Amino acid sequence: MKQFNLPASVKPLGLGILLTLALLAGCSESGPAEEAGERIDDAVEEAGDRIEEATREAEDAIDPPGPAERAGRQFDDAMERATGD
Repeated sequence: MKQFNLPASVKPLGLGILLTLALLAGCSESGPAEEAGERIDDAVEEAGDRIEEATREAEDAIDPPGPAERAGRQFDDAMERATGD
């Protein structure tokens, strides 16, 4: 039987590919850590939305929006509700 000697740089690459495939195969179900991460993501997004709204209200108190600005905001809000963003 003939023996193949692979270069030293190929062995870690092959091991890395096998490890990556094994990790990807194990990611089909979400575990408690992933679910916790999703809850954190949702909380951060909601906090960002609240900050954005508070900023808008503060700006409006300083410089009230005109009719075109109000119409544009209504349109933007309707698009956010329609697309879920």
